Amino acid sequence: MSQAYPLLLAAASIAGLVWLDRRLPAEYSRRLESGVAILAGGLAGARLGFVALHLPYYMAYPDQIAWLWQGGLSWIGAVAGALVAAAVVALMTETSFWSLLDVLAVPAGLVALAVWTGCLVEACAYGKAAAWAPPGYDYLGSLAPRWPTQALGMVLSGGLLAGLLPLAFRRLPPGALGAATLAALAAVNAVLSLTRGDPSLLIGEWRLDSVAALATFVTAGGAALWRARRPTP
Repeated sequence: MSQAYPLLLAAASIAGLVWLDRRLPAEYSRRLESGVAILAGGLAGARLGFVALHLPYYMAYPDQIAWLWQGGLSWIGAVAGALVAAAVVALMTETSFWSLLDVLAVPAGLVALAVWTGCLVEACAYGKAAAWAPPGYDYLGSLAPRWPTQALGMVLSGGLLAGLLPLAFRRLPPGALGAATLAALAAVNAVLSLTRGDPSLLIGEWRLDSVAALATFVTAGGAALWRARRPTP
């Protein structure tokens, strides 16, 4: 693996931390610390989720669990880890979890764009073979016509981020923007998982990431609808 993926992820993470520092309320005294804690939770969840999906290998090579530079992150693990960290931060700082979730919407879009762009460069999350499609590489370096999964992910994530930016400055019911953003990201992953050709654990005939994305979409979408009914502050 080259350094493109970790560099893109690091750049998006730093930009997300800057956004949090600017957008959290002025009286919020631990803005940077909170952002770092949520970032750490997301990275830890992403790595542990990937390790759990490949547990036999990592039981044989436990020293490689911390080798983040070798790749191997689970997006659903990242979501779970970041949400748990955000809940802990909200509890410790006596702030609203839903308002914090709203501020995390743009950083989540930045990270999604960086991840899909990194995968396009590194040939991770590559598409299924398709005779009509342009040529693309898999992680072994095999070139064949494939679904442009990573490029579609990059375009959709970029479009979502562009739509998020103006909404982030509007007064919306607390939690509505954050939950809707999570639902949108899950929808992108659910649809694109149907075009992916990289190996995955299966539940029947369905990829595990497809099932996880669909479950996240339903849950986050329901939360967005619930929060949207709340009064705007």
